[in-house]
Amino acid sequence: MKAFRRDGTCPDPNEEGRTGFYCFIAKYEISKRQWDVVMDPTCPDATEGMTAADPRPKTDISWFDAVTFTRRHTDWLLENAPAALPHFPGGRFGYIRLPSEAEWKYAARGGQMVTGQRLNREAFFHLGNRSNRDFAVSTDPMEAKQPEKLAWIG
Repeated sequence: MKAFRRDGTCPDPNEEGRTGFYCFIAKYEISKRQWDVVMDPTCPDATEGMTAADPRPKTDISWFDAVTFTRRHTDWLLENAPAALPHFPGGRFGYIRLPSEAEWKYAARGGQMVTGQRLNREAFFHLGNRSNRDFAVSTDPMEAKQPEKLAWIG
C-alpha cells in the first residue's frame, strides 16, 4: 500500500489513486554480527566463536550508516546471491532499503492481518489479558530495577 498524503497513515482502500506495491520487511533487527559481516572490509572469520554481543541488535548508528548498510548488502546479494532478491516482470528486482514511516507502521501493526480502519487508529495496541513481556523486553514498574541490556534477537 502506498500513502499519498505523506502523513504516515495508510490510504482508505476506496481512496482515489491508491497504488499497491510489495514491501517485504525483516522479522528481526540486524545483529552486530550481520553488521560486521557487511560493513567490515574483511569478513569476520567464521571459525572464531561468536561473542555474547554478536546476536544482539546493532545500535548507535546513524540513518546514513543504515542506508550504507542496505546499499552494501544489496550490492553483495546482486553479485553473490541474486536469487535471494525478489524478481519482477521486465527484469526488475527487489533491493534492500529502510522502510518509510508508513511502511514501518503498516508492518509493525500487523500488515494485511488488520483492517485499514484499525490500522489508522492512534491507540492501536490492545494487550488484552497478556503481559508486555509477550511483545517486548520490559521491566515491570513494580519490580526492582534490573540492569538493562539488549536482549538477543529473536
